[in-house]
Amino acid sequence: MNRTEGQWEQPELSVPAHRGLNSPSLDKSRGTGVHWSTDSNMAHNLAGLHRMSHDFFYKPTTTTVLHGELPFGSVETDKPTLRKLDVLGVDDPREAAEKEVTAKKGSNVRVHSITKTVQSPRRSKETGLNIPVVSKSRTRRYNPPREMRA
Repeated sequence: MNRTEGQWEQPELSVPAHRGLNSPSLDKSRGTGVHWSTDSNMAHNLAGLHRMSHDFFYKPTTTTVLHGELPFGSVETDKPTLRKLDVLGVDDPREAAEKEVTAKKGSNVRVHSITKTVQSPRRSKETGLNIPVVSKSRTRRYNPPREMRA
């Protein structure tokens, strides 16, 4: 191979990102979504945010977290668009507690793995009441990574 062959075929730089979904399955026709986080725990917590209700302690729930990377060309940088998407920290970086990375709508995202966590309530033997949930996780890895749309 000649030294100059393939020197311009370098992969695009990217940022690792995670996306939490509150549904057990991914609807590929709608895309993965534009709000991603660089912290996987934050993505998991934000996916289950809607569950702070009475049903949280009584029904099994499933949270799906996509682990992947966003190429720099897929990251949204237009401030008016970010404001319209309600992204925190656009004007004041001190507000950005979620470590959010916003993808451009319809852009490419490479997904390395999908983790599904099932949280089930457990009944206490002493009191007969439901106590906080027991979690079971399963991770499906993709090699090579799957190309999906944001």
